Amino acid sequence: MIFATGSYPAMTSVPFDKKSKLYFLKSMDDAIKTDEFLKTAKNIAVIGGGMTGVEVARIAQERGIQTTLIHRNKNLLNDYLDEPASHLLESWMNAEGMRLLLNTEVTEIGFDEENTIIQTANGQKIPVDGVIFTIGFRPNSYLLNQQVELGDSGAVIVDEYMQTTCPDVFAVGDVSTTYVNLLGKSYYLPHASDAVRDGEIAAINLLAPRQKINSSQGTYHVPMNNLVMAMTGITIRQAVDAGYDADAVHLLNEHLDGHSPSNIWMIYERRTHQILGLQCIGKTSDMAEYVNIFSLAIQQELKIEDIEFTDFYFEHGYKDPRGLNRILARLVRENER
Repeated sequence: MIFATGSYPAMTSVPFDKKSKLYFLKSMDDAIKTDEFLKTAKNIAVIGGGMTGVEVARIAQERGIQTTLIHRNKNLLNDYLDEPASHLLESWMNAEGMRLLLNTEVTEIGFDEENTIIQTANGQKIPVDGVIFTIGFRPNSYLLNQQVELGDSGAVIVDEYMQTTCPDVFAVGDVSTTYVNLLGKSYYLPHASDAVRDGEIAAINLLAPRQKINSSQGTYHVPMNNLVMAMTGITIRQAVDAGYDADAVHLLNEHLDGHSPSNIWMIYERRTHQILGLQCIGKTSDMAEYVNIFSLAIQQELKIEDIEFTDFYFEHGYKDPRGLNRILARLVRENER
């Protein structure tokens, strides 16, 4: 048996008035209802500064809707980006007219005759036409509760063959855990590309264990209008918490016209120069292609010098055309002097 029961949106524990306009995003129906709401909305709030929250907030702002993005952490995308990359993203979103309320806790959502009213822990009252919640997902694992072992966030623990602790039961996609080699643990990381991989691996192993799944690096690409954001691996904070002697180097490489900056941070281990993560944010359309290369490098436990002189295509149009693998390797050596 293969369980592919997916996930559901994390629900708010904040008390709210039943008349307030609240929207959650998961299914196609959710997307259609939210889109209909946005067609007439003038002023909205998005609660949650993760991947979905940032993307939805930018979409709404680009439609001419005054958007307030509320996040309980002090930085956007704090599970995916270190502070320098987060600060750059925040500055661009501010420049687009977004109102960012970071390190802000929502305590109550009410309703008056016209507006949904958001109340925060620091006493703010924010009137909006409606609220879109993007505070994450939870595994739909209830059917297997007390029948197989559950792990992080209640997700079903699976081995490298996608098998649960019950030998004849497999679990895939958003209902299962994902093993991260760099951290040496399994986590709940709902992610479309991992879900597709999980399903194929489980199908191969139904009759006998034939194919192990490769570790996840947490490789993401968030294509947004006029902004490219992509990442793989772990952040410095995660690396230090896991015991690595980690550091990072930053590369800014612009097109010759100066209007398409590529900001890339690489996290690495000082002693070995092993690649631990890559964070990309900028305006250059092809920048995200590198995260797949670095995901493979992390999976193979390569150091930056292992790919320094790899045959990558020539970087036309940049102020420095050598390619980021060579530039990053040089920056690491300079950083370690």
